[in-house]
Amino acid sequence: SYVLVKAAAGFDHHELVGRIQESTGLRARTRDDFSLATKDYFVRVSGVVARIWFMVGIGVAVGACVSGLLLFMFTNENARYYAVFKALGAGNRIVVAMVVAQALVAGLAGFCLGVGASSLMGLIVKSPAMPYTLTPSTLLFTGVTVLVVMVFAAALSSLKVVGLEPGRVFSS
Repeated sequence: SYVLVKAAAGFDHHELVGRIQESTGLRARTRDDFSLATKDYFVRVSGVVARIWFMVGIGVAVGACVSGLLLFMFTNENARYYAVFKALGAGNRIVVAMVVAQALVAGLAGFCLGVGASSLMGLIVKSPAMPYTLTPSTLLFTGVTVLVVMVFAAALSSLKVVGLEPGRVFSS
């Protein structure tokens, strides 16, 4: 429990805190100190922030797996067309560049759509009880995560197209 005290105009808050602690033996805090202690409680003691990070981590992991799998499936289903390019004389470098370009376009489109949808949802649900802030560090973390996922997906898909035989075009 706590008691709120309002200082008289022009009275130093830190001096008031010291006088309250001296006279009562109780802990006193300024508004900023109380706000920081409340934040620290939720971050370090309550476990709410850890649960949110856990849920976000699961979402990132599932999203990364789905994104990578979709690019690989697209590459696998269109392997015949990559084989055509190889049969026409395109080297592995060109075919891999095509896969990497697809991964980058898909990643950039997904990043832009995700940030746009998140911003729009933030505008819709933003209230004093539920603040929404899209910080540069969040954008950077998201962008790096998308880039890493796309690099791995492109690498996995590139292994598939590098191993293609151009003669596959002429079978079945």
